Amino acid sequence: MTKRKSLFGLITLIAFFGCDSFEKDFYSKIDNGQKLAIEKNSSITFDLSTVTQFEWTKVLIVLGNESVPVFASEIEPHLKQKTTDLDLNMDRYYFFTSDNELIIKEIESGIMVHYPAIEFEECLDEKEDFFKSYSKNEAIFTLVPNSKKIGGGTVFLFPNCETKFDRDNFGIFYKE
Repeated sequence: MTKRKSLFGLITLIAFFGCDSFEKDFYSKIDNGQKLAIEKNSSITFDLSTVTQFEWTKVLIVLGNESVPVFASEIEPHLKQKTTDLDLNMDRYYFFTSDNELIIKEIESGIMVHYPAIEFEECLDEKEDFFKSYSKNEAIFTLVPNSKKIGGGTVFLFPNCETKFDRDNFGIFYKE
């Protein structure tokens, strides 16, 4: 029994520390942002650069799907280089450094993996798709939850542009 507990503890530690810190930091920032927005009853800022431990100038965010993989042939025209297919329930962040090198971070996504769910809103002038490109300065979002229950609902990330929804009258801030 003691060996089994020790083995389980070791596996738990490996799983916890083996995870990429980007994924842990990203979801921790989302969770804390939701909690803070609910407590303050106001939207807060979510700066993507605060969850990276490296320098970058631009990011291409590829949001995965729960039923169909995103194929490399769909990503490559946006990325302008070769890549691999994106599996189900995964999101991929392609960070470009100042010397145009690529740092790729892939995280599990979807409501089966993380609560609250996360939704990136789109600028009105963009066509709706799974690919979103931002400079480091543009990757600062307004975080708006749609539920007052911490860990529930959806957290919406609004870019600094005009979107389909009014971030100031949306989610828990909706006024009838």
